Amino acid sequence: MTRRLNRIGQSLPSLFTFLALVSSLFLGCASDSHDQIATEFLEVMDRVVSVCDQIEVGASSDPEDPPGKEDAKQLETAAVTKSAEKIKPQLAALLSELKSLESRLDSIDDVDDETKTKLSRRFESEFESLRPKFSRAMQKLEHPAAKKVLETEIKTLSSMFHAKPPR
Repeated sequence: MTRRLNRIGQSLPSLFTFLALVSSLFLGCASDSHDQIATEFLEVMDRVVSVCDQIEVGASSDPEDPPGKEDAKQLETAAVTKSAEKIKPQLAALLSELKSLESRLDSIDDVDDETKTKLSRRFESEFESLRPKFSRAMQKLEHPAAKKVLETEIKTLSSMFHAKPPR
């Protein structure tokens, strides 16, 4: 199980994976509703990043009483576990929103290459802005304590990135 989570976690922050999800979600779309789905997708992904950023990786103790290496590790694990448990419901709700967007997208027809290019250009800066934030947030999910608490959410997020081929 741990090996599977490591493999999933290693692939989450890759640019290729992120762009594949984005293209599978809406680059094949053209109407106002497609545009709305793309806009909503970016908003939800930004909120996913914000929620994941709340995981307290690297938490330290009181600098006047520095603990030993093992104590520091235990403190960090406790902080990560507590913060991961705190964000779990928020992350689950956001993943539900992403699934809903995916369903809405599936009900919309594909469009021609010219429209795909226009949409890609329109949202390019937003993707580029979100990509490093997303990568950083996904790295926080790599912590063993976060993986343990958020196992289901990590699997869901990973399946969304890997399940759909680009349209």
